[in-house]
Amino acid sequence: MLGELYDEIQNNMIEWLEAFAAGDQPLTRDDIVGMIRVPSKEEMEYSWKIRLQLLAVSSVNPVLRAHLERTTRAVYRRSKAAVARVNSRMIDGHRFDERIFNVMAINQLFYYTDLMGEDGPSAADYIGWVDDLMRFLPGTGSES
Repeated sequence: MLGELYDEIQNNMIEWLEAFAAGDQPLTRDDIVGMIRVPSKEEMEYSWKIRLQLLAVSSVNPVLRAHLERTTRAVYRRSKAAVARVNSRMIDGHRFDERIFNVMAINQLFYYTDLMGEDGPSAADYIGWVDDLMRFLPGTGSES
């Protein structure tokens, strides 16, 4: 029952991303930024509270923990594939760094990082991404 609740929350998120990725028309940066889903406060609170409670229970329930890990890893693989599909649809000559979604988002949500184990983004992935950002963002010392 608890694992199914987690699966439902995760599947709702990944199905939305996969539906966006499934199109055929070329995309621009504005299209990508415009597709970012900002859930309602109620939806966000429910989702976060349930996921955090499930993670807490999984710390003393190895069967639930294994289920959450399997689901999280499967959703992460699907997410990476969907992000790559979106990136492949970018207008000619334009691509985005997939780490924006595949590293940053995962590392910002600690429970994903915890559940991903060795399949998740490494510390080196995250540090490399931050380094790249700092080299290209104004005011970060890249001007000199």
